[in-house]
Amino acid sequence: MAEDPVLHVPKRKRIPWIITSYATLFIIAGFLCSFAMLLILSRSILESHLFKSGNDLLISLNGNIAKMTSSLVMLIIANILGLFYTFLAEKFNKWEMHRTQAEFEDALAAKIFIFQFFNFFSGHVYLAFFKGRFVGYPGHYTTFQGYRMEECPPGGCMIDLTQSVFVFLFAQMILGNLKELFLTKVMTWWHKRTVVKLHKERVLEQWEMDYGLLQWNGLLYEYLEIVIQFCFLTMFSVAFPPAPLLIMINNWIEIRLDAKKFLFYYQRPIPERVKDNGIFLTILTWIVHIAVLFHAALIAFSSDFLPRLIYYFTATDSNSSYLEFILAYSPQK
Repeated sequence: MAEDPVLHVPKRKRIPWIITSYATLFIIAGFLCSFAMLLILSRSILESHLFKSGNDLLISLNGNIAKMTSSLVMLIIANILGLFYTFLAEKFNKWEMHRTQAEFEDALAAKIFIFQFFNFFSGHVYLAFFKGRFVGYPGHYTTFQGYRMEECPPGGCMIDLTQSVFVFLFAQMILGNLKELFLTKVMTWWHKRTVVKLHKERVLEQWEMDYGLLQWNGLLYEYLEIVIQFCFLTMFSVAFPPAPLLIMINNWIEIRLDAKKFLFYYQRPIPERVKDNGIFLTILTWIVHIAVLFHAALIAFSSDFLPRLIYYFTATDSNSSYLEFILAYSPQK
């Protein structure tokens, strides 16, 4: 008896394509981190020009203006690059030629999540752990294109991280909801227009008009949006405690938008039976583990929680202040 034909590419033949795909993915992710660093370093240049403008209002607000402008520019560029990286992830995924649809969707979700993770969080990680670490010292300041590197304000870099997370999260929620509402409307109008144009000689029935609605493309991108929100919630709630409240309000609004989208803009989706939510449970588990380490490092290296705790237990003079406690004293010699 002849054996059944193999209808898929064996995994041993797909290994070189998989390695090439993920290697290219991480190289692009590294490039993305470098690009985010350049955007953040450009904030120093903007602050310098605002300080030299001669306008008292701009001079007094130069730091806040530069921070908010940089966060908004990063958000816009992150969304534009996200479309490009999603296109690349889909191309890489097709090269790997997965055997089943479930494997294909899991691999695609993993690639897009890695892109989005570096895309959205590389700038915040810089603010949390690297800003102010490479300033130098008087007489030997570190410079970039003639401009000094960013320093942390007297209260530390946590306030910069808080402002950046707030601007990024709030603006991303507004932008995402507006895009989901108006872009879906425009796409539905265009799709209906093409259907009506094909049958303009007669009045269409309701089921024919429903054919002009958009086809449902699955829950992949809906899940990815929730996962990115979960990253903000778990990794930066220490820096920005109102984040859970903002995310809850956004999800209330999004539930209504999704209901309207399913009723008026999309064709009825075809039900599919699945055993679980795919790779997303694994992604959420890894996010929780990373968030624990991230919070521990944030408290230990970027906040003054530990110095204040040491001051509380070791300060013997009740008249001494915390500021005096953290100052260094020069040797008497």
